[in-house]
Amino acid sequence: MDDGQQWDSFMEESPYGLLYHKWDFLKIVEKYSGFKLLPYGVYKGDELICLFPMFYRVKSGLKLLYSPPQQTLAYVPYLGFVMSAVYDDLRQHKKENYMDIVARELNREVRKLSVNHSSIAATPGFVDFRHFRWSGYHVEVGYTYIIDLKRDTKELWSSLSKDCRKSIKDCEKKHLTLKPSDDIGAFMTIMRQDLEHKGSTFFHRQSPEYLKELMARFPDNLKMSFLYDDDYLVAAAINCEYKKHLLLWMCGKDCSRGDYGEYLNWEFIKKAKDDGIERVENWGTEQKLLCVYKSKFNPRLEPRYALTKDDNVGRLAKWTYNSVFGNPRITSLLKSG
Repeated sequence: MDDGQQWDSFMEESPYGLLYHKWDFLKIVEKYSGFKLLPYGVYKGDELICLFPMFYRVKSGLKLLYSPPQQTLAYVPYLGFVMSAVYDDLRQHKKENYMDIVARELNREVRKLSVNHSSIAATPGFVDFRHFRWSGYHVEVGYTYIIDLKRDTKELWSSLSKDCRKSIKDCEKKHLTLKPSDDIGAFMTIMRQDLEHKGSTFFHRQSPEYLKELMARFPDNLKMSFLYDDDYLVAAAINCEYKKHLLLWMCGKDCSRGDYGEYLNWEFIKKAKDDGIERVENWGTEQKLLCVYKSKFNPRLEPRYALTKDDNVGRLAKWTYNSVFGNPRITSLLKSG
């Protein structure tokens, strides 16, 4: 498809459309990721039933198809296909007919492009991926954390863990100020310092212009906040607000002056509640230590799914990579060389 207005109208109407699916967001990801955007529309006769943004790239001879590109390039948590607004109201046999068409059309494109490896991180809330599994995709379940803001603030506060409430109260005794900001340079600096121990992350590899362009294009959705202790910058965050849903997207802290994480998240939750937001998502549940921290806010788990598929060349490349880089002796020899 090449009609950005039609694309965005479809995404606005669908309950599964995210800000990351918007036409201009996808074009900016294409600009900075090194992947080519392939914005597919899937039709049942003349009816547009699904939009499917994919990103294509040839690297080291391998043909790759991603939705979205890797986090080190785009830092987009989910993408994948989006079903039309009528899908949820269909009878089950019609839903399955729609999904059969979507899976079949994707496979047709994968074959046409001779893709060696494809990867899809689907949006939370959609659960039926059987047609992809039947056509050879590996389907893996993951989770995200959702905080329901339909409860009143007192109930939200009492649902926090005891040590979380204590940490917030301790922070409230300090001279903390939370301010909006547009200083991408300072944001990237604090993120790089916070994640330095993890090596080459998105914040070390990607140009600051990527975030700057996204924030300029979506000022009502992407909002940066800086937390100060007196005049010292101690934390920075960018959150994504769309369709009464707030996603805590990026956050970095300078822990040399203390831990401000619980306080910062609680401030975001309170403001979201006041602004009429219905759900706060604290994504990223695959690391045990992060889960111990994030579960203090008493969220519920919501499933999300990842789909992958390799042809023989893709499987051989993956096996070779794992055999070499999964062997510490070989890895040490490569590094020493």
